[in-house]
Amino acid sequence: MTLLRKRDKSRVFCALLIAALSQAVYAQNQSAFLAEEIKTAEKIIQTPQVSGADKHAAFLRLAKLLRLSGNIEKAAAAWTDAAFVEPGKRDDDALLEAAYCFIAIGEMEKAEASIKTVLLTSTNSAALFRARYLAAQLQAFRASETALLMNLAHDADYEPYKASIYYTIWTVAHDERYKARLLLEYPSSPEALIVKGDPSAVATESAMWLLFPARELDSVASAAPAVPQTAPTSPPPPVATSASPATNGTVLQTGLFSVELNARAQIAQLNAAGFQTLLQERTVNGRQYWAVVVVPGVDVAQTMQQLKQKGFDSFPR
Repeated sequence: MTLLRKRDKSRVFCALLIAALSQAVYAQNQSAFLAEEIKTAEKIIQTPQVSGADKHAAFLRLAKLLRLSGNIEKAAAAWTDAAFVEPGKRDDDALLEAAYCFIAIGEMEKAEASIKTVLLTSTNSAALFRARYLAAQLQAFRASETALLMNLAHDADYEPYKASIYYTIWTVAHDERYKARLLLEYPSSPEALIVKGDPSAVATESAMWLLFPARELDSVASAAPAVPQTAPTSPPPPVATSASPATNGTVLQTGLFSVELNARAQIAQLNAAGFQTLLQERTVNGRQYWAVVVVPGVDVAQTMQQLKQKGFDSFPR
């Protein structure tokens, strides 16, 4: 019995060791996967004989990978290239994605140019719908002008955006009527929770992350009414440099951001989707970044699949 137990323990130890080594190799391979996929997309784009449709797909893939890696500036360029790579087939959805990226890095004029291109020349009704919303939000943040947003607030078609519209109007124009509407009509929205100082909303810091995660905070905050200060008494999502011991050091990175508010915006989305998250500070080439990671639990691959189903790309680290 003693010999059997020793053998069993030895087998268990070997099995655990092999599993741990396999997981470490898997994580290392997946960390390199992102860089390799970027190279693959770039190679397709640079191949002369590749069709316009294939280049378009490659640019879309490249833009998503660059955004995941935290290179928002290059992602914006890739989205823009995707929009125009096929002559006569402009991709307005890609152009608006570029606008989001330009906003995230503070390139408001470039964002405005992308939005105006869609507004003035697009025949895509869905893109026009989204572009009007972006244009109204951009005007409010840049010039404290809320007339366009107020028009959308009374448009039934913009029902999915009403909570953020109300919040922006209240914040920028100090119009208490829209605060009241927000609390009455959308009491469980992230915006309403922030207004009420609900601790569960502290991760977002501002509901404007829904549209403009890297807006120019100083210009908006100087005109914003005071928000109840009960939320800050609860701690924000943890900032960590390593994963929980239960993960054996492996976490799934879903984004790398140069703006902390962007990272916290994604954390709020992940938390709402039921994932356990950490915020990690990193320095790359002397510049500070914030990485959003998900604690995967026992089955890393299964968590990656669950993230994918919820719309989040990820890779182990």
